[in-house]
Amino acid sequence: MTKGRPPVTDDDLYRHTSQFRLWSFTKDQLRTRQQEVHDAAAKKIGNQLKEHGLGDDDEIRPLTLDEELKLIRFYASKVEDITKLFQMPSQVRATAVSYFRKFYLVYSVMDYHPKNILYTCVFLASKAENHFISIEKFCGSLPRTETTQLLNLEFLILQSLSFTLAVLNGLRPLHGFFLDLQATNPDIDTSTMGSIHDKARRTIIQGFISNAPFFYTPPQIALGALYAVDPDLTEKYIRKKYEDLQDHVDHLLEIVKDCKKELLDISVPASEDGKEIDRKLHSCLNPLKYIQKRKSSHTPDRSESPVPKKLKTQE
Repeated sequence: MTKGRPPVTDDDLYRHTSQFRLWSFTKDQLRTRQQEVHDAAAKKIGNQLKEHGLGDDDEIRPLTLDEELKLIRFYASKVEDITKLFQMPSQVRATAVSYFRKFYLVYSVMDYHPKNILYTCVFLASKAENHFISIEKFCGSLPRTETTQLLNLEFLILQSLSFTLAVLNGLRPLHGFFLDLQATNPDIDTSTMGSIHDKARRTIIQGFISNAPFFYTPPQIALGALYAVDPDLTEKYIRKKYEDLQDHVDHLLEIVKDCKKELLDISVPASEDGKEIDRKLHSCLNPLKYIQKRKSSHTPDRSESPVPKKLKTQE
């Protein structure tokens, strides 16, 4: 009689998805990808300036990689405000942040400003997650946003995502673990277990802007969130569930602990810091236009005497 194969796990299934194939990285791989995207954009700006003899212009300097990553995190955190404004569910929020973060692994903020990319990602996510809202209503509630701006960006974002719109996150696995935890811990009252679930769910939702989704599978993220809330219960549950595979248990616990750290790494730059980087970004997005505008503002109009300057303010 042949020995049966071990059961297929959710982790095994996830590793056959396009999300895992296209958007899963080690920490070194993610940093390398971010550096490559940043360097390509910075080089393009430098080449533009050199072509016009402006290579030594001190007012136009590409963002550093650290500044770029801070700005991406700053804007990613704004998804919460937008989804709350339109009363969108957490799944839309998760998908929108995922689209936004993935876009900036293909392009730099120095290629495309984050504001309209962010709005378009939320709009796309609402459609992908079957939470329909018209483009007119969506743009009408956002300041200085035209429907054409977002519609013109949709295909670009879809291309950057390799047209893979499905986003898997830790919320669904969390529900499964929650049911299993109740079954294996009948001594814990319902209200306590419910509190653990709700806190873990908030940890996953807040962790959408972290790097955890690039490093870990959705079940690992769910366990990481549970470990952040109640480490003793989570470790006890894992050891009991895999009691015949102690080597596997120790390895899994290390992954879960690392995942917890990533989930909790959600610091967002202060508003003033984000705005300061944003101001610097504007000179990078179209350096030649910025220089021309600066020159025109510094060049006096010789057809006018100093007196008409006062008349202008009165017009």
